Amino acid sequence: QKHRGAVLFAMPLAETVSSFYWVTKANIALIVPEDAALADDTLDRGTGQIRAVTNPVIFHDVLEDASNRLSLEAMLSGAVLQVGDTHFRFLAIPLNRFSRGAAGHWIIISDVSDSLSRIAYNIRTNIIYGVVGLLIAEILLALLLWKPLSRLRSTAETLPLLGRGAFHAARKAIAQRQRKDRTFFSDESDILDETAVALST
Repeated sequence: QKHRGAVLFAMPLAETVSSFYWVTKANIALIVPEDAALADDTLDRGTGQIRAVTNPVIFHDVLEDASNRLSLEAMLSGAVLQVGDTHFRFLAIPLNRFSRGAAGHWIIISDVSDSLSRIAYNIRTNIIYGVVGLLIAEILLALLLWKPLSRLRSTAETLPLLGRGAFHAARKAIAQRQRKDRTFFSDESDILDETAVALST
């Protein structure tokens, strides 16, 4: 026994859009160009192109604003637009992906204000942490180098005594500073002191 025929199930487009919203919690709109020839490269201006939209009280005007300020190419890659104090992301999906020859686009509308706020907050926080970390590193470096540089400066101030022939005074000044700033490890300042003492003799 053969059966021939088809069963067609249909439901209003508005109900389809509403069902999509309740399942995904994402706002969506159907935009169909009045002129099918423009379907692949631009969006018509005007409200006649919006065939269905979730939360129409809010997003009808938002879509009109977006269609006037954003190109279809930008929407295809996901464009962010500020409307009032809110940032929306518009992602266009061509209908011909689902039905060959269909003209129009599904527009998925997402409120990304919180995400952008978190990104901006993280950027500010990272900048603050970076600046504070750099300042702390500079302070630690200054503290580490302060004593060696002070010893080096003291030795450099003693060297002119050698030029004036005051060898005994130079050796005495170096010896006094070595007793005052004695360290466990020898560094460049100690080498300079030894060289100055050797030169004075």
